[in-house]
Amino acid sequence: MSSSIHSVQLDWAFYLTAAALALALFFLAFSIRKYLGTTGEPELAPEEPEAAPAPDLPAPEEAPQEEVAPAPDPASRAEEFVKGLYDRLLSLDGRVKNIENDLSSGLNRDFTTKFLEDLIADLESLDKLTIRSRIEYLLKDIKK
Repeated sequence: MSSSIHSVQLDWAFYLTAAALALALFFLAFSIRKYLGTTGEPELAPEEPEAAPAPDLPAPEEAPQEEVAPAPDPASRAEEFVKGLYDRLLSLDGRVKNIENDLSSGLNRDFTTKFLEDLIADLESLDKLTIRSRIEYLLKDIKK
C-alpha cells in the first residue's frame, strides 16, 4: 500500500491523532506547572485563636518543658547543601592548582633530562645554529 503526504492530509484519523497529541501535550505542560507551583510553597495550617484561661479559675502551674529545636526549614537545608558544594569546589580548585605546580616542577626536570639526551644523540647530525637555539630554549625553560 503506497500513500503520499497528500492522502494523509485528507484522512480523518490523521487529524484525530494530531488533536489527541496536542491535548496530551497541553495537559502535560499544565500538570508540570501545577506540580512545580504546589511543591515550592509550604502548606499553612489554619490558625486557631488562643483560648484565654477563665478569669475565675486560678492559672495552673506550668511544668518545666524541654526546649524543642524547630525543624530546619527545607529551604535552609538546600542553601546549606549548595554552600557545602561551593566550598568543596573552591577547595578542589586549590588542590588542583597544587597538583599542577607539583607536576610541572617534576615534569620540568624530566623534560630537561630527556631534551639533553636527545640533543647529545643528534649532536653529530645537527648544525651549530640548531644546537644553539635548542640550548637557548632549554635555558628559558629552566628559568621558569
